[in-house]
Amino acid sequence: MTRAEYNQRVIVRKKRSTLIKGSLGIAAFLIFASIVGHIDSDAYAGIHSVKGTVSAFGNYILDENGHTYDVTGFQNGADVTVKLDKEGNILSITTK
Repeated sequence: MTRAEYNQRVIVRKKRSTLIKGSLGIAAFLIFASIVGHIDSDAYAGIHSVKGTVSAFGNYILDENGHTYDVTGFQNGADVTVKLDKEGNILSITTK
């Protein structure tokens, strides 16, 4: 292999490396932007969540503002997350 051929291979490797790094950088940016965009759209729509433990005296949880939310069907003592819309209507209930 001559010096010119070796130099040509080095140039090709550097271009390939730059292309791969650039592609990974763009992919990471797009993933980050989609996550931030989703969070912002939820916040703009007023969607928020409340975490709590199902009460032993009934099927509800009490948030830090004193509001109660009905979580019928979950065991007493279960840790749940209630997803709410802007008006406080329950969108979904999930448990750990």
